[in-house]
Amino acid sequence: MCIVESTVQRNTNVCIIQLTEMPWLHFLSSGPVWAIVIANFCLDWGGFTLVTNIPTFYKEVLLFDIESVSSRWANVVGIIGFIGWRSDKFRSFRPI
Repeated sequence: MCIVESTVQRNTNVCIIQLTEMPWLHFLSSGPVWAIVIANFCLDWGGFTLVTNIPTFYKEVLLFDIESVSSRWANVVGIIGFIGWRSDKFRSFRPI
């Protein structure tokens, strides 16, 4: 695996790219990389816990019927997915 060390130099229709080895040890031992890994793990763990346990919370604590809870929860997840997709489309829209 290589990374580009310097910019591309144009020399009579020939591109010269200087490549260097990826400094994996330096990369994997840096604090910001581990902060991103830990934050991503915690975010995924919390999101998965919420998605899997909210229907149980509705059934056991709020005493909702599980069939109505599952259909409501599926609707909420579907609506959130649609809103996320639609907001991405709005952000990428560039009028002429």
